[in-house]
Amino acid sequence: MNFTIEPITYQSICDNARLIETVSAERVAEELNKLLIKADKPSVGFKLMESTGLLQYVLPELQRTVGCEQPGPYHAWPVFEHTIYTVDAAPKRLLVRMACLFHDIAKPQAKRLTDEGGATFYGHETYGARITRIALERLRYSNDFIDDVVTLVDRHMFTSDVSDKGLRRLIRKTGLNLIYDLLDVRRADVVG
Repeated sequence: MNFTIEPITYQSICDNARLIETVSAERVAEELNKLLIKADKPSVGFKLMESTGLLQYVLPELQRTVGCEQPGPYHAWPVFEHTIYTVDAAPKRLLVRMACLFHDIAKPQAKRLTDEGGATFYGHETYGARITRIALERLRYSNDFIDDVVTLVDRHMFTSDVSDKGLRRLIRKTGLNLIYDLLDVRRADVVG
């Protein structure tokens, strides 16, 4: 909402971040939903959660991406920043923004340095889909919503250089109902 937190309140949040563990998972999920669909730039909220220490309790999976560099020609930002800027670039639809939030969640675990000074993240989408399921189940999202987000995370690395047969296979594996959401995730990923 573009407000500034008063310094004493900010310090109190930092000092008491652990108390978020006393809040129900459903309530945390509801506030996360609001951040994702109401904010023009959810990245501001995620940066604030990280700086106050709340992120490690709310989304420890996302906290693990902080400081994970992505050397090479494809990313201008470390994983955490890339992720939250991808969310900013996504349309304000909960399914798409949630998939963007989790799309690179497993990159710290999948990271392998190359001899050329870059890095690879092979398989991060598959492992990330499993991490996404665990996190969203912990936050008590519906099974249908979880399944859709997991599908989008798992498929977000699709290649667009395919034959008609390959395109039909992608649509079949993703589901016709999610194919446009997958394209929105991909567009946001490129912008982020």
